Amino acid sequence: MSAVEPALPTRFTRKAALDALRALATQDGKLYVLVRRNRPLERALLQHFGSLQEAKRVADLPDAWLMKRKVRWSVATIVHELRRLQAARVRMTERALLAAGHDSLVGAIERFLGGLPEARRVAGVPEPPSRERKLTRWDVQRVVDEILELHASGAPLNSSKAPQALVVAAIRHCGSWQAAIEAAGFEYETVRGVRPPWTKAELRDELRRLARQHPEWTWAQLGNMSIGNSLARVFGSVEAGLRSAGLRDWPRRLVERRLSEREVIRRLRQLHAEGAAMNCDAVARSDRRLYYAATQSFASWDDAVRAAGLPTARKLRARRSREDVVDELLARFERGGDLTSGKLWAEDRSLHLAATRRFGNYQAALRAMQRARRSRTS
Repeated sequence: MSAVEPALPTRFTRKAALDALRALATQDGKLYVLVRRNRPLERALLQHFGSLQEAKRVADLPDAWLMKRKVRWSVATIVHELRRLQAARVRMTERALLAAGHDSLVGAIERFLGGLPEARRVAGVPEPPSRERKLTRWDVQRVVDEILELHASGAPLNSSKAPQALVVAAIRHCGSWQAAIEAAGFEYETVRGVRPPWTKAELRDELRRLARQHPEWTWAQLGNMSIGNSLARVFGSVEAGLRSAGLRDWPRRLVERRLSEREVIRRLRQLHAEGAAMNCDAVARSDRRLYYAATQSFASWDDAVRAAGLPTARKLRARRSREDVVDELLARFERGGDLTSGKLWAEDRSLHLAATRRFGNYQAALRAMQRARRSRTS
């Protein structure tokens, strides 16, 4: 006997929508499909949270329960999705769509229609009206009053944490943030949030305290502390500061033995046998110790590779022509790869650079790819 579905209201408050989403999550089936079948609930979730992913996060449901399907985009599905989101009162701007988690839709719009303005025109969705910015009239008294309100609320008064509109108004009407703070009756040094410079005695005490609390620290761990710059400024170097504090064996020094020539050659041959990349940039990223030992023990990286009896010839890729760029973009598209600019830049930077160099910009390269695709299918 199947479980009886809970009665769902036709209009949902934020709390009611979350309760209904959690109730659906207890049923069999993919949650995304169950929500799409309940249009009033779907519209309410999009209206209250912007996207189903955000609603899932607020409802504290596991990622696996959403299981959103992978959409095969086309102009028709883009138009349908834009009209659906418009009915759910999602703002039809690229920033709003990305913020709501519709990055796949934005990428498809860029790929198939060249941009959101054209997509809105094809879907018959009006351009959203520009939001009027509420202008605040500032003067010296308004600046002082706002600073006093910030202080009364317990908010910090240093310029990096105060509202930037207030900081800009303070500079414009009072000459500087410091002058505005002092006009409000505060001492600037007490609200800056910046520690006064260390003295020699304070630095010695701090070093001794760190040595007592962290006897296992290494030089690298001490170097990650902001106190390092102060030691160099006051004592001339970190070592001099440690000597002044009477610390001889702290922090610990971890010194790695340099690889011998024989060890370098054996390691290079091992990398070659494993099929790893043998160019100097790849090895410098994957095994910095080997790279430095090779360049210090031999005249150059290529000399080290030759000493290991390995080939050093470098195969340089010929520059891509316009046709090469179009063919590679089309092949990526047919494999189902993401052709959005940011994704291609992250996954195949050389192709992105070639597309920009050959066509002037990436969008022009995509349009050329679409024309080639239509001509080949016609």
